[in-house]
Amino acid sequence: MIQIKRIVNIVKLSALIIYIPVTLHAQKKYTHTSTKENIFCNANCTQLDAPDLNNNPDAIILVTSVLVNGLNTNPHPIGVYYTNKSWTIFNLDQTVLPVGSKFNVQYSTKPDRNYFKYSITIGDMRKDGSAYIDHPSLANNPNVKFLLFPSWIPVNGGAANRYEINIQYDADAGKWFVSNINKKPLFQRIAYNIIIFNEENPLPGERKEEPFVSKLDPKTYKRADTIPVISKIVLKNKTPLPPAYDFSNVQICIEKTTSKNLPAKTPFIPYPVLPKIKSNGELEPVSTVTQPLSGVTALMWSPGEVITVGFLPISIEKFKSKVREYVKEWETYANVTFNFINDVSMAKIKVGFEHDNTSWSWVGRDVLVNPKDEKTINFGWFDTRTTDAEFRRVILHEFGHALGFIHEHQAPTAGIPWDKEKVYAFFGGSPNFWDSAKIDFNIFARYSQATNNSSIYDPLSIMHYSFPKELTTDGSSFPFNTNLSAIDKTFSREVYPFPPSPPTATGLLLTGDDCDEIEFTVEYNVVHNTEIEFTLQPGYDHHNALVNWWKTIGIPLKNFPAVMLELYNTKKIQANTIDKTKPITFGKAKVLGVHTGLPFTWNVLPAVVGGCRVKLVWRRDSCN
Repeated sequence: MIQIKRIVNIVKLSALIIYIPVTLHAQKKYTHTSTKENIFCNANCTQLDAPDLNNNPDAIILVTSVLVNGLNTNPHPIGVYYTNKSWTIFNLDQTVLPVGSKFNVQYSTKPDRNYFKYSITIGDMRKDGSAYIDHPSLANNPNVKFLLFPSWIPVNGGAANRYEINIQYDADAGKWFVSNINKKPLFQRIAYNIIIFNEENPLPGERKEEPFVSKLDPKTYKRADTIPVISKIVLKNKTPLPPAYDFSNVQICIEKTTSKNLPAKTPFIPYPVLPKIKSNGELEPVSTVTQPLSGVTALMWSPGEVITVGFLPISIEKFKSKVREYVKEWETYANVTFNFINDVSMAKIKVGFEHDNTSWSWVGRDVLVNPKDEKTINFGWFDTRTTDAEFRRVILHEFGHALGFIHEHQAPTAGIPWDKEKVYAFFGGSPNFWDSAKIDFNIFARYSQATNNSSIYDPLSIMHYSFPKELTTDGSSFPFNTNLSAIDKTFSREVYPFPPSPPTATGLLLTGDDCDEIEFTVEYNVVHNTEIEFTLQPGYDHHNALVNWWKTIGIPLKNFPAVMLELYNTKKIQANTIDKTKPITFGKAKVLGVHTGLPFTWNVLPAVVGGCRVKLVWRRDSCN
């Protein structure tokens, strides 16, 4: 390797692992101090704020603790992770990071010959569970001085390893390899920043750990299993630190089900039979109706039920408004109403925002068995940097559990071809560290068809985990789902059906005044189920002239004056405020422009329910 000056001549690592000269850039250093303002994620990480690190996932960073009066202010193993466009220092053992801790941050804004990232691939895995670090700068080089520093980019599918490790050199293969001292297998996607130390890049002055330095003679040590430990980083296995949103965190939803001593369900009152609207606007009684509900589990609510929701104290208003906004999407497809109330003690669903990096929900009616008034939903990684897409998918997922929906990969109809050995290794490592029993319960176990209603298996469901293709025997993978799938929508309507409705009704009203003709259309289940939408539009008469002179209709309300609607207007009215015992009235401008109410009325409201759109087009107002 050609020796070069560190600041003057810098080279970049190309995709072909060839060193090519590029525009100069240098390694940089600064001191970072943890403060109350930059500490978050349950107080064990601190956010860096350097202009050339922000929005730069390619940066290669090395962090060392600063000694204050000879003492390390944060004597814990550390790493860095990138999420929400910034880098963060975090304690690998998840202990609290003290305010006032100081760190030397040394970094390169881009990979170069001394600073680069290495992610373990499936091809690096050895039979004993260890993994090669297969990089040209380290290959066939047992005397190289280098340091592995954990670097985690979860949004790109990266992972972190928290176990105690050994770094050894395999003389036969000419490669360095890493292994866990506890013999647990490593897994792909673990990423390390690798910093090579030499004359152009000397060791940092204050560092507790020594770099991995080989003093081995490859002629003496022929096999890796005879090579003693050269250096190691001690990492303790504690509760994982979930970074940005990860569906694997919501396993708590399933574990919090009780299904015991649930109170009786709200009685389901059969929906009223809606009369049919004939083409002349008159109503025709209908004698029968089909009830689509069947096979609902004990955890499901009753169709049409109002579910009260409250927020625990010390909830951020922005987060509360996002919950109110996005949960409405479920109400479009499932016949339930989430009613947000101020008194959280009276709410069935209790929402919290404890910033512990876990998001979870109790399942369905289990919230009714809550003697300690605990929160039943938690959104634990929302912060000021959370995007609207992130808010939406997490809220939809957790409130899906609140409606009684389980994780889709555990549905009775699921048949994912798991590669079980790799699944155990994957979830047994960072960030989950699950034991085999927990993996069996949360991944492989499927719910009984006898106790759970189920659609066909839906890998696109908002309730599905995300899995990489390496965990299946056929290479199938499952990305993050951010929208309700078509089956989510259809199945929600099946288990929480809306009142059965006739098909769209169309026809023509004749007011009996000046040859008036008014086209009508009544559609069902097209707006929110608590509202009815009315619209009045002008049409073209038999002379192809636009009928745009003053017209109006009146929609009667129970305790208020009628809502008056003029041409070109659309209004949504709460269905429960409309007086269905009274008809819709009509008026128009007649001689000299005097506004005149017509004797004609339309008694259609008994056939109109929440979710309807009533459209009137006044297409003729004269006999000429």
